[in-house]
Amino acid sequence: MPLFITKLIEYQISTIFITDKTSDTGKKEFEVYKKLFNWADKNDEGIAVWFSPALENKYPCNKAVVSKIAYDPETMQKVILNGAILFGNEAELCIEAFSVIAPEIKEIKDPELLRNMLITVV
Repeated sequence: MPLFITKLIEYQISTIFITDKTSDTGKKEFEVYKKLFNWADKNDEGIAVWFSPALENKYPCNKAVVSKIAYDPETMQKVILNGAILFGNEAELCIEAFSVIAPEIKEIKDPELLRNMLITVV
């Protein structure tokens, strides 16, 4: 299993997968976390994107998490590098950003549907 390295990303997102597996939001985010590791286990390279919509009293803004399969230069162990892009708090912005990355997925009106979707590019 690849090592999970968090870079350019706030502490909360790196721990939410570990600490919150019981709320509806936590379950969705843990699901995408498992998808990310499964994808990384099966591929030698690639980029994945996950959108976390703003959520009242929890996340003040939308977030796109970009993950890349990489290798530790010293050990050549597979790792997942992550970066986060924070943008606005309007649901429409999250849906619009998602549609730019994945135009083949149409008709999403509820940004919560994005929370457990992982877009991968191999």
